[in-house]
Amino acid sequence: LLLARREGGLARYARLSRALLWGAALLFAALYAWIRSAGAPPAVAPGVRDWEAATVHLLSFLRDPWMQTAGYSLLCVGYAALLVVVVTAPAGAWIGRAFEWRALRRIGEVSYAMYLLHVFIALVTLSFFTPGFYPDHYVLAQLAYWAIVFGVTYGLARASWALFEAPILRLKARFPY
Repeated sequence: LLLARREGGLARYARLSRALLWGAALLFAALYAWIRSAGAPPAVAPGVRDWEAATVHLLSFLRDPWMQTAGYSLLCVGYAALLVVVVTAPAGAWIGRAFEWRALRRIGEVSYAMYLLHVFIALVTLSFFTPGFYPDHYVLAQLAYWAIVFGVTYGLARASWALFEAPILRLKARFPY
């Protein structure tokens, strides 16, 4: 970190990175809003249940060509800029302290299991929302939906860590590298 904060290191990109971070975030939000407002829900085949149709509509923006090109590119720029901003922040700065937060470290500990589980849990959770009340239409329903998805995903990932991953990692001491 000390090298990153030096004038010849990443520090020279700190100001540009802050601007890129805000710019990418604003452009991504605008793109997301535009994609969501641009069209009607995609057509679904006859016989498809309401929750399946809701799932198709909820996740349809991920298949949008604008999202797959500009959207994901903006996310990459934003995350790269965030990384530079955090690494070059002065010692004790709020953003550095925010990324040292214990809760974030705990999430990082189980992040791979969360990555593996989140789509399945999101789809299963969506099936519990009534057809006229699925998260795409109501802000409170969407907040409740994502809180449930995050909580269940984190809980299962933490259980996987405790019951599966941590015991296997403890075996490393028995096998020299």
